[in-house]
Amino acid sequence: MMCRISYVVLFHLLLNACFACLLCPLHLPPRPRPIDHFLLPSVENLELPESVAVLCNNTKNLPLTNVCGQQVSEIVCSISEFIFSQTTTCNTSDSQERCVECLQRKSVMTEKNFWAISWLDSLGKMPPAVSEGNYYWFGDYEQCVKLKMSGAFDGRYCQVLLEIPDATIFPNCLQEDPLEIHLGFCGPTACSVKELGSFLQSYSQYKLKVQCESSSEWPFPAQLFISLVTIWITLVIAGTVLDSNDKEQLDNGHVMELARCVSLRSNGQKSLTTKREHGYHSIQGIQVLSTVVIVTANCYLIMMPYIENVVFSYENVKLFYMHLLNNFTYHIDGLIAVHSLFFALVLRDVLPDAVEIKKQYVWRLLHILPSYAFLILFMTLIFDHLSSGPMWNHGEMVARCSSHWWKNLLFIDNFFGAEETCLDSGYLISLEVQFFFFLAIMVYLSLQHRNVIITAACSGLICSIIYTFLIVNTRSLPPSIMLTVDPLPQHSVSTFLDMIYTKPWTRCSPFLIGFVFSFLFTKKSRISKITATVIHIILIGVAFCVAFFLYPYATEAPAEGVLLSLYAALHRPIWSVIVCMTIYLCYRRSAGEFGTFLEWRLFTPLAKQSYVVLLISEPVFKYLFSSLHRPFHATQWSSLYMALGTLVLSYIIAFTLDIFVTRPIRSLIWCEFEVTLKQNSGSRQTVESEARLLGKTSEIEDAQ
Repeated sequence: MMCRISYVVLFHLLLNACFACLLCPLHLPPRPRPIDHFLLPSVENLELPESVAVLCNNTKNLPLTNVCGQQVSEIVCSISEFIFSQTTTCNTSDSQERCVECLQRKSVMTEKNFWAISWLDSLGKMPPAVSEGNYYWFGDYEQCVKLKMSGAFDGRYCQVLLEIPDATIFPNCLQEDPLEIHLGFCGPTACSVKELGSFLQSYSQYKLKVQCESSSEWPFPAQLFISLVTIWITLVIAGTVLDSNDKEQLDNGHVMELARCVSLRSNGQKSLTTKREHGYHSIQGIQVLSTVVIVTANCYLIMMPYIENVVFSYENVKLFYMHLLNNFTYHIDGLIAVHSLFFALVLRDVLPDAVEIKKQYVWRLLHILPSYAFLILFMTLIFDHLSSGPMWNHGEMVARCSSHWWKNLLFIDNFFGAEETCLDSGYLISLEVQFFFFLAIMVYLSLQHRNVIITAACSGLICSIIYTFLIVNTRSLPPSIMLTVDPLPQHSVSTFLDMIYTKPWTRCSPFLIGFVFSFLFTKKSRISKITATVIHIILIGVAFCVAFFLYPYATEAPAEGVLLSLYAALHRPIWSVIVCMTIYLCYRRSAGEFGTFLEWRLFTPLAKQSYVVLLISEPVFKYLFSSLHRPFHATQWSSLYMALGTLVLSYIIAFTLDIFVTRPIRSLIWCEFEVTLKQNSGSRQTVESEARLLGKTSEIEDAQ
């Protein structure tokens, strides 16, 4: 009974204690404030004439380029003509013909310039619930689109991001958290973003930024990418047809072997199989549960810039049970420890010599790189053109991917700043590749020098903990990334991400713990019931300490700096020990029904897609939220529904990517490698030995 209760509690902690979004803390919306805190701007530099007609003439002398100035003048002058048509009256004492002509002129002028009224109506206005965080004064995006489609006005939807200072703070004081209003308007297409920004800034006393909808035309690189993908899909379908219809020739001919490599049927069976080639089944259950909860909890952070009641997220900070959602960073370390433990266990069977290490590097790279490269290209070339709307603005992300794609493909993006990455979860992929590079060497050396390698790993663990403590303590960094009642300084959050959250020397503790734990997996006998119960109680107590230690820090005044620094340095390795110990108890058959659940065969195909799902879930979330034309009202249930929908869709896309891209490419290279091996090797025994090793490698890759 104690066993079941303990694992229910541990699973509850696991379910709620995780986010993985790297850049979300840097792009949070302003904290909600009462409406009397808004220090609304006054346009002091704008001298308005007595009439709109005079203003129409003045617009011809604005400091704008000719084409831009003409469109601005067109707007103002059309408004002037519309007002003139509505204020001019026809003389009823005139003859009937002249009166009819006057009315017709008014009607024509009104109809001709009525688009200007639609333009005015499309401008952003103050919405309700501003004090709850509704800073999105988008206006009517659809009206702007209709104006362009009808040919009445050549415009595009734009937004002014206006920083409004807090009226309760002295104007000369530095404000870390200004109110940022998103004010929508239908801007002239002929005016560049820079030109509009400079023009509007000249009339504003507050800092502002203009962003406009990108062109709907597909650039040549995007068209080329789509063409190549279409050709590849055609080849995959052709290979599937050959594999399905010509079974007698599958064992003969190089072409038929290549067809089998790209066949959807063959790769689909491998991707969805529940067959397991190792005995550490509970690890796959932990992988799937970790992936599910990361994606689910991530919703609460990613959605914040897209909801009208931002106060919903900040009110959750004060709820004790919601602190499990707020304190998040340690869970990803548990996932790193799980993968380190798994690979350390299975690699010992396939590393007979140093040459095999190189092969493991190649096959691990082939397991990650095809889908990772495809996603980076997709986000760089395609994603920005998939939808449109007032919240659809991903130019910053596309610029990051365009500038830093090579860092991601070389798995070194985490050595640079946190914002020098493409996908938010890319840092995790880089960490895994870097850790696997050292793991293979450490496993190989441990076969001959076990005690030395364990000592070195423990020394590295201690050094990482000490380094993290010193950096957090000396630089007064937050112990973790979370929402707090008092806002964290932006520079501290950025420094924490750059120096602690993404660097391998500060995140290596779970990797080393997983490696050291792998040496405990020698006996499969059941642990005594008393010992297992004591371990369960200890794990529960420590897990609660890790989960709730920072609740006072998030809701009240900051705690003692040394205690926070100790937590920052220790909570990751402690959580990693808890996760590894849970797997060890399952291995020793002392986890009861929970262990049986973790070893469910359904988790086998799902576990293979863990990292791909983490990568895909971010663009899926962003597409779901930013394609809306209005911010939505968040509740606990609506957030959960969106998270679960995103999770299911992410898994579908991950399996599709695995079957159409990753496995065909990996199988083609495997096939060509086998042919080269047979041609270059003069010994039948050598060929069979190499094939066995490569076959074992392939099994391990399929079991991940």
